[in-house]
Amino acid sequence: MKLRQNWMTDNEYFDGDYPNNLILDDAVRRFETQRDQSLEGRNVIIDGIEERVVLQMHTNMLNQVKYDYKIHCNRDSLIHRGSIVNIDDKDWLVVSKVFDNLAYKTSSIIQTNNILKILKDGILHEIPCVIESAVQLYRMGVEETKYLQVPESTIFCYVPNNDITALEVKRDNIYRMSPFDNYKVVDVDRVLMPGILVLKLEHSQEAQEDYIYTIKILNGEVVDIQEDTSLQLNVNVYINEELVSPTPPLIYETTDDYMIMIDDNGLITAFDIIDSCEVIVRLASDESVMSSIFVNVIEEEEENITYEIVGASDIYHGYSEQYVAKKFNNGVLVPDAEFTFSILGDAPASVYTLEVDSDTECTITANQVTYNIILRAADNENGEFVEKNITLRNLF
Repeated sequence: MKLRQNWMTDNEYFDGDYPNNLILDDAVRRFETQRDQSLEGRNVIIDGIEERVVLQMHTNMLNQVKYDYKIHCNRDSLIHRGSIVNIDDKDWLVVSKVFDNLAYKTSSIIQTNNILKILKDGILHEIPCVIESAVQLYRMGVEETKYLQVPESTIFCYVPNNDITALEVKRDNIYRMSPFDNYKVVDVDRVLMPGILVLKLEHSQEAQEDYIYTIKILNGEVVDIQEDTSLQLNVNVYINEELVSPTPPLIYETTDDYMIMIDDNGLITAFDIIDSCEVIVRLASDESVMSSIFVNVIEEEEENITYEIVGASDIYHGYSEQYVAKKFNNGVLVPDAEFTFSILGDAPASVYTLEVDSDTECTITANQVTYNIILRAADNENGEFVEKNITLRNLF
């Protein structure tokens, strides 16, 4: 089939209305051939989704400075006015209504020439936009003379109207358009071009706030983890030293995948290789923002569990004493231990009062004297216990 070389339009290419399905099928086939086999067929990314499209530039012979860049997509494409199209790592904005002529969708696009930095939910978004020195909204094309060539105190901006910009872009916002120039939004039009916000901005002496991210790993700079065990990294993200909540998406990396594994939530699992490596945490929206921690995988220690009851050996008549049960593993206090307290011995239950204060604490009151009792604290995890001999005495 001979590929069409001239401009694809709704009426000229397929002779307007389609009288029957055969003509429509032929129109679709012609478009697919143009898309897949011609030099105008390109792979692009539309709002993050890769598609094969036809790209064409139209030049008006009567006005060489006017041009129009067209994009033609499959009918099932989700392209719309305000979509961002990435072509060869350059962003283009869909500025016209998207026309559906039953064989394909077509619209006009303009290459973006600036970005708006918008902070939403702790994430700094860079939104491609088009800056112009005058607004001619009835045209889908662009004149070279429309772009800023001389300093202007008032400029206009086309920016996609999406879930990021819809509520965040408003009057009196200030945006940095160059390292030395800031502009304040004086008007926002959401009606004239559905899908696009049209902003009128004026030069401002006030600068847009700089957003500086920092990442802090709360586990410290170095952490030890026993082989075949896991450790959760605790990470905070700050903007201009203020905590961001909830924590924005993070990327976790390790310099040695054979020694440890780390998941998307920062949970480290150590293998049986005794060595050291580094874990790097990056901000997903800006991977240049990062922090790191060194991880030492150490040999697994054998458990050596010991117990102790801390408290007085004597309780005087009419007085109370508090007792604390403690559990140790290799001499290190186990913070989440739980105990069951009881009194043993031949003394009647009426001579003392036992009150359980918490999982590790109890209080005993001496109601009568002279008796010996045994306080037992049993570990709820394994049934092991520790005991303490206590004497109920007279004060004098």
